[in-house]
Amino acid sequence: MKKLLIVFTVVTIIIAFGISCNLDNDGIFYRASLSEPIVDVGAVTVIDFDDAGNIIALTKSSGLRVYNPTADSWSYPTETVSNTSPILSSLLATDADGDIYAGEQAGEGENNTIYSITKDTDTFDSYSTLYDVESMGLHGDIMVVDTGTNFEVQVVSSPGTAVTDGTFSKDDYTDARILAQDDTTYLLSLYNASTDLYTSYLFEGVTRHEVISGSETAVRAFFVDSTDQGIFILSDGTIYHSDDVTSTTVAPADSGYSVSLTDTDEIIEFLPIITNGDAVYMQILENAIYSIDMDTGEAVEAAADIATTLTTVDIISYITDGAGNNFAGTIEHGIIEITFN
Repeated sequence: MKKLLIVFTVVTIIIAFGISCNLDNDGIFYRASLSEPIVDVGAVTVIDFDDAGNIIALTKSSGLRVYNPTADSWSYPTETVSNTSPILSSLLATDADGDIYAGEQAGEGENNTIYSITKDTDTFDSYSTLYDVESMGLHGDIMVVDTGTNFEVQVVSSPGTAVTDGTFSKDDYTDARILAQDDTTYLLSLYNASTDLYTSYLFEGVTRHEVISGSETAVRAFFVDSTDQGIFILSDGTIYHSDDVTSTTVAPADSGYSVSLTDTDEIIEFLPIITNGDAVYMQILENAIYSIDMDTGEAVEAAADIATTLTTVDIISYITDGAGNNFAGTIEHGIIEITFN
């Protein structure tokens, strides 16, 4: 996949005012405007475009669905098997061959049932039950698996073998989560319960960089641009910046900038970044849209950069094909198209 074909879901910005609750409970989230129609599919994680230009998405109220942006209509993928447990937003991935992968919830230490959806037919079918998957990288062909003794980063479409420098002992870490920008650019966050600290590694191809070590909060979003500048945003809103993520300096310098995020660790792990080429934006507290300067890591208000009004919706996911088709999944208002000035 190209770097432009990215979505940062999984990860949800919920503009809540002292409230922690389920994503699809109606009436408990702040709404900046009642003029936007409520869509009954609940919170939406957009995953990828199918071959017909429709959007395959995970909806909170009715599972995997297909959205036609031209007709503004929803349908179901063609099911050839029945799923019995909820599909998790943290277990979604895509590959370069035109498949989407979706994993079911499983018990602690149990293997997850993984399904595949082929994007030329939207056919939903069984794929694997061989792995205890901790997390998948949504917009990459990547996942982290618990082998019993290690956390291993593996390719979803060719599982079973860890990627280069992708094995980490469970003696050192007690939890692992992965976020992908594309097939070759992804970030692994590892948590050590005994120290209550996080360590994050950025993978670029077969090269691994330790970007943030000993942090009290997890990386919630990241982006690497076409010149290998990188930004990394933590749960407390702190922005880390790197002039070159491929340099021998493994830790990006702290830029001193931050954004006002609502801490939603108990609800969702990663926060969405809106992209337009190398330009990046985030929706922050009270639904304001901020631009993040890739040269410095500075965050500034950026309402004039985006033509679509986004202050009346809560964005939880984003997808772009890099050719002018940009869509966001929201908490209550379905999928909306985003255009830039």
